Amino acid sequence: MAVSSEELRRMPMEDISNYKDERCTCVNKRGVILIPIIFALVMICGFTTTYIVAVTNDHVRSIFPYISDTGNFHPESSVFTLVCCIAAMLVLTATVIADHKFDQYRNSTEKKFKWGPHDKAFSVHLVATGAEWSVAFVSVMFFLTFVRNFYVIEVEAMIVKLKEQRGYTRI
Repeated sequence: MAVSSEELRRMPMEDISNYKDERCTCVNKRGVILIPIIFALVMICGFTTTYIVAVTNDHVRSIFPYISDTGNFHPESSVFTLVCCIAAMLVLTATVIADHKFDQYRNSTEKKFKWGPHDKAFSVHLVATGAEWSVAFVSVMFFLTFVRNFYVIEVEAMIVKLKEQRGYTRI
């Protein structure tokens, strides 16, 4: 049973970070903390590399191009794809670890979490909540920008056939 996102937002971080479950093996904190650091480094280095290659090959203007435009042409498109795949795997890994930690915490307590002005770090909570809603709104608006592009795209069914070859057995 998963904990609700509202409960997650209201959980005191001290409770989450201090929770220990004897049934689970402990992961080295230094190893886990590297995931967001590696994510940031991959994104910064990868997008900087695609930018430099795209500008050098005269595929984009040097002044403030869209990040996605720096990965439109070969050879920078390969680097761009690799960066996006590595970043997606790091985000997936971080999400699975965080979900597991929150499940451990949820199973150990039945507290209800409601932030109020009397709580420690209430102002930080307000800023984080505002940032979260802003990111959600901007993300939705970003995906809505694809509507016009997708209007002119047609998708046809793709059929993949396996040919029998010498030395290979059919699946």
